[in-house]
Amino acid sequence: MGRIHRYRTALSRHHRSGGFGIHSPFAFNFVRNVLRERLPYYAYDELLQLRSAAAEKAKRYRHHPAVITDKNAKMLFRISNFFQPAHILHVGIDYGVAVAATLLPDSRTTCTLLAQQPLHFPVTRQVLERFQGRITAFASLDEAFTHYAHTQQLPFIVIDRIFNQQQLDSLSAHLQGVLQGEAVVIIRNIANSSLMKQLWERTKAQLQHGHTYTNEKLAIIVSRPGLPLQHFLLWF
Repeated sequence: MGRIHRYRTALSRHHRSGGFGIHSPFAFNFVRNVLRERLPYYAYDELLQLRSAAAEKAKRYRHHPAVITDKNAKMLFRISNFFQPAHILHVGIDYGVAVAATLLPDSRTTCTLLAQQPLHFPVTRQVLERFQGRITAFASLDEAFTHYAHTQQLPFIVIDRIFNQQQLDSLSAHLQGVLQGEAVVIIRNIANSSLMKQLWERTKAQLQHGHTYTNEKLAIIVSRPGLPLQHFLLWF
């Protein structure tokens, strides 16, 4: 049903992704110059080398998730580059490529990581080697949020994967508090994980202000008290 629905909405998503019908100046700029930007960035070569190496090594592990695509890795880089977060909370690890994509724009950016997959996993270790010293990993979601809350920076949260109902409920409760103010939350894998889809739907329903941008596979939430609540269904 999800794939069929995406096919049905493809034309309208593509039309709006060109900026048609988007009246908010912030949304127009974000869609055209971040989500749909096609010009190369300085760090793309390094990012794609990391992604290619991870994909090659990940072939040996049948029961682990697929590596993030080139397209989505570059988009995470652009979003991080646009908002310039000082500190990132990353839930899940996806071989470390998504983490690398958000850390590459600024060498001063640090990361609190909820790592269900051990950091010593060979693929992950290779990808994140150059970011040692910038990542603090936790096995508990509550511990990760407690550590991240002490940063006192604009919340910038990337959620790759959750594994059970308890994590869903806990994360949903944390996000409800975070999204009362200014924050950026990216939820991935909503098309191939029922838990991630539930998290997206719950989080979207809780919003009181700000924008959401989704292609029904990935969702970006920009919570900002000055932005009226708007939802954009796009092609990116």
